Amino acid sequence: MLIAAALATLLLAAPSGQSPTLDRLDGGSRAAALAEIGRDPGAVRHALDDLIARVDASVHSDRQHPEQRKVEYDRAALGLGNRVGARFAAATGDTTYARRFAARQQRLSGTELLNRRRYRAALTPLAAALREAEALGDTWLELITRVNIAYGRLQLGDGTRAMAECERAVALSARLDAKARALALFNLGSMHLHVGHAAESIEYSQQAAALSRQVGIKLWEGNSLLNIGAAHVQRGEVQAAHDAFRQALDVLEKTTDQLGIGRAWYNLGLVAVQQHRPAEAAESMERALPIIRAVDIRHSHDIELEPAAYQNPIELSALQVLVDAYGALGNKDKQAIHAAALRRVKARLPAAGHAHSGALEPAAR
Repeated sequence: MLIAAALATLLLAAPSGQSPTLDRLDGGSRAAALAEIGRDPGAVRHALDDLIARVDASVHSDRQHPEQRKVEYDRAALGLGNRVGARFAAATGDTTYARRFAARQQRLSGTELLNRRRYRAALTPLAAALREAEALGDTWLELITRVNIAYGRLQLGDGTRAMAECERAVALSARLDAKARALALFNLGSMHLHVGHAAESIEYSQQAAALSRQVGIKLWEGNSLLNIGAAHVQRGEVQAAHDAFRQALDVLEKTTDQLGIGRAWYNLGLVAVQQHRPAEAAESMERALPIIRAVDIRHSHDIELEPAAYQNPIELSALQVLVDAYGALGNKDKQAIHAAALRRVKARLPAAGHAHSGALEPAAR
């Protein structure tokens, strides 16, 4: 039940600013708005470019709650862009902004369908967004849409096409900045991990970790290190896995990302079991257990969609490690406490769940 990092739902929302120009163009009469755009289209283009950046920066997933990690974004900003983009097209004949905002709406609609696990349905709006991104030369939108499509393809059992989308995203990232390249490399490393290409996963995840460190995004760096640890587990390199998970923990503890911190502690506990180090296994799982209960460290497609059906089988796994570890240490009091908790969990679970090593999640960013 090793839990690695997942496809990049890894950015937090940026604060949403205000544009007096766009608010005025949206709130006034259509005739007045068209006249103002006609007087200074360059200023409106600048404001719309800023708004596109704001929408893109706002896209994120809530990683702190035990539910499907749904995409969130600045809906008000996207709606404003759609409306003013349409007015800009009417005033100037330039439909570029209307199309760019509409394509983002398509991409986010597809991502919401991925959240609901309607993978085949999601490919329709995602493909539409991709066509527009390519036609408009919108490199960032093309990159992140290809990452979304990769997730959908993977969940439909088409790993070959999923890998090709991630590879194309990495190629596109060369046109952008170090942040985009770090994100694309992280996703490619995650994809290789999922399909069992451990050596390739380590290579790309190391590049992602280095670039993330360079641009100062500890969340990405830590999650890249989680994937490196999981890849070493796939190769049977237990000490190397331990070292990577410890590095991941050191980085993630400098963030507020309880999901990543919980996964690091849990994986360290599992590795300690393999190394026959019961004291370390107990310490790691004691640290992991409250996060497992509060956040649920499973990947999103393993988490039950209906609240009434909710389970948390990773809690069972952690408790079993604790029972065994304290038994080996001769600590009967703590063994009894966790054994009682384990019985309670087993009583409410019809069957133990399954968690993928290196499973992917729909990218929000």
